[in-house]
Amino acid sequence: MSYQFQCDSPFPEQIKSIAQAEVTAANGYLLRNGGETAVHELRKRCKKIRALLRLVRKPIGSAFQHENSHYQNLASTLAHTRDLTALRVALLSLAPPHHFHRLHHLLNELIQSEQNHSAVKVALRLLEKGQGRIPSWPLENLDWSDAEQGYLYGYRKALNAWHKVRRHKNADRLHLLRKRAKDHWYQSRLLKRRYPLTLGERCKSLKALGQALGDWRDLHLLARLVIVQGDKLQSEFGTVLKIIRHRQTLLMKEIEALCEALFSKPHFKF
Repeated sequence: MSYQFQCDSPFPEQIKSIAQAEVTAANGYLLRNGGETAVHELRKRCKKIRALLRLVRKPIGSAFQHENSHYQNLASTLAHTRDLTALRVALLSLAPPHHFHRLHHLLNELIQSEQNHSAVKVALRLLEKGQGRIPSWPLENLDWSDAEQGYLYGYRKALNAWHKVRRHKNADRLHLLRKRAKDHWYQSRLLKRRYPLTLGERCKSLKALGQALGDWRDLHLLARLVIVQGDKLQSEFGTVLKIIRHRQTLLMKEIEALCEALFSKPHFKF
């Protein structure tokens, strides 16, 4: 099932069907190889399920807290492996593989040392437990107005996160903005067919914002690693830091422009 609500199907059943599809997809990736792609897909699917649940967090009460924590913990089982892989991708975005040989070698060593097959087994067990509970999610009394209220709440969270960044930019605030923008993007995708003229128009820009914020975050973490491991990098140290800072400056300009366009109004209207 696609990650999008249909207008002519019962709303509660669609929530369950979409969640089931995301769990099944994550499970399939882990069973096939358990490698870097599987880790990325698992974490992405968990984020999509949590964004789906946030649309109806208020009416389902304590069930949201339980399920949200479950998928947050599930994603964290393989978080460090994903972070290191993302740093390698960030490095490749700055220069071809034959540049910064020492840093590439260091990252590959760290990734190899972090491979944890037992963590994959834990993730598979947690996926199975979560999937078994989806049919009993308390969704019977939900309707489209609940999703609309959840969407407006998500918009306000993203707007507030942007306002905090605009007042004072730091890595923590940008990371929070990234999480709220991702949620807002996923929820816009879910409701795109029901509101094609308003939410449909936001999806492309929100996707670009999430990508730019993710790239900025990965470069920030890469710079931290370079500083910590500087004695091992020798002549690469100063050059790679200079390139990272330049790229982050360009990304920040893109982030600011996207946010000004997406969050120019204090209140969103469908």
